[in-house]
Amino acid sequence: MADLKGNALEKAKNIKLLAFDVDGVMTDGSVTYDENGVEYKTFNVKDGQGLVRMGKSGFITAIITARNNGTVKHRAENLNITEVYQGQKYKLPALEEIM
Repeated sequence: MADLKGNALEKAKNIKLLAFDVDGVMTDGSVTYDENGVEYKTFNVKDGQGLVRMGKSGFITAIITARNNGTVKHRAENLNITEVYQGQKYKLPALEEIM
């Protein structure tokens, strides 16, 4: 068991990038629209604090989402997330570009 734990710690030292989807990951998965069709999302402040801390610790933080929404851009700016890819139905190419 000690070998597995040590191996995992060694592998974890190589992690430089944290990439997330938005809906259901950074939110509770619900989407709210107003009468004009404007979309709203609710984000968890604890998740945001964690992302800010990870960014300050030297990790690259990224959002890759299929939807296109100004709320996501605003949230990313608030959290100092510089890698934001919206409108990405297929997320792997965006992730590979960031890497």
